[in-house]
Order: sequence, then structure tokens, then C-alpha cells
Amino acid sequence: AQWEGTGALNSGDVATLQVEPTGVLEIRNDESLYYNYGGGMTVFNNSGVVRKLASAGTSTFYSVQFNNAGRLDMDSGIVSFTGPFAQENAMLSFSLRGLADFGHIGITGAAPLNGSLEASLKAGFQPSAGDVFALVNYGSRSGGFTNWLLPILTNGLSWKASYLTDRLQLQAFAVSN
Repeated sequence: AQWEGTGALNSGDVATLQVEPTGVLEIRNDESLYYNYGGGMTVFNNSGVVRKLASAGTSTFYSVQFNNAGRLDMDSGIVSFTGPFAQENAMLSFSLRGLADFGHIGITGAAPLNGSLEASLKAGFQPSAGDVFALVNYGSRSGGFTNWLLPILTNGLSWKASYLTDRLQLQAFAVSN
């Protein structure tokens, strides 16, 4: 399925949205999914792939409980979560095309980081020593990724992952002999 065009999506009382294990939802805009009706929070369960692409802006899940047991694929732009975010042995995947052109996730509250993190270099991009990519911003975090699927860098560079107070970042650095 593709979410494209203009206009936000609004959900009602105790709505549940589901991406099945073989399903793919492509977010091709900079719009928002809002929960703003009724008493029960909207739940979005991802067991397949949710992919942000074709747009460099921000798509936001406002006040939606987002449960990720599949893959969040950040090809471009930002996906922001302002409601509760849960992740269980899932994958966060990021495309890197340059210092100002990479996928990004923002989580207003707690980010349970576990499962796998994958990054890929696109369009022939090769980072330089010192280049930093803030892939996930968060209010707080728990846990850490158990699997790191990172591209091999050229020119004697390697990756350093850092869990900081407010973000997870990857940095390219020169390996000393």
C-alpha cells in the first residue's frame, strides 16, 4: 500500500492499523496520522515493512501507539513518533546518501532499542572521517541493538556507534594502525 498525496489521516476511538508480515506500507509524503477522536488510543502494529521514501520532510504518527515487530525502512526524510513506541526484535534500516541526505527516526518519548540496525550507502556515497549521522533521536532510551548490519567503508575508515543522551549516531572514523 502507498500513503501519498496531501492531507493527514485521522483515526478514531480504539482504531487498529496493521501491516502484516508480508505487507509493505510506503510513506511517500510529509503528512501525519493523527489520533484525535474518542477515548481509546489508535494502535499501529507493524509486522511487515513501513518504508519512508520519495520525500525529504517529516511524516508523523501523532499520539498513536506504534508497535514495531517488523522493519522500519528510512530511505529518506524523517518519521516522527509522538505516542508510545514499542519494538521487539525488529529492524531499523537507514539509507545514507550524504551528510544532509539520510533517513531518520524521531521518538518523543522512550525508545526501546533492540533487534537489528542496518545502514546502507546509496548513490555512490562514501563518508569521510568524522562524518556523523544522527539516525534516531529520542526522549530517553533503553536497551541496545544486538545486530549491526553496516556497510564496509573505504580508505581505512570504520564505523563507531554511540548511544548519547538524546540520540543514536553513527560516525565514520579513521582506523589507526
